Amino acid sequence: MTLREFYIALFVGKNCQPTTSHLPLKMNKDKYITKLKKLSYPKLVKRAWKVWSEKRRKETADHRGYVACITCGVVKHWKELQAGHFRHNHLDFHIKNINPQCVHCNKFLHGNLGNYAIWLDKTYGFGTAESLKLMASKEKDRPCSKDELIQIIFNN
Repeated sequence: MTLREFYIALFVGKNCQPTTSHLPLKMNKDKYITKLKKLSYPKLVKRAWKVWSEKRRKETADHRGYVACITCGVVKHWKELQAGHFRHNHLDFHIKNINPQCVHCNKFLHGNLGNYAIWLDKTYGFGTAESLKLMASKEKDRPCSKDELIQIIFNN
């Protein structure tokens, strides 16, 4: 057993289970929705993004919590990866637009968009990258209403 395998067996087995809920423990759903509706739009987007990005990274992880960066293939625990965008703003909560990326690709290579487009076309079919570009250019308003953001928080 290598040192890496030892640490994976020691720590990951205990910590890779998803949390049961992201809601406050002693607050019922109606009170929490009322509280969320009082938040400003940017704060609500931030909270919805936290839930959405965690969900997208966990979905693609294996049973131990490990997932590969879609653009370079490096394998890390889902908590060490980021939720990378192909296009920002209007497609922030589109399931095909958000995928796990390592910090190097997402931040320092600015999304590594060439490899991202190739991965999108391989995974979802030829032309997916182009259709996401078109969708992003057509949208003019806010990406989601407050009610849609609250649904994202509760449905994930």
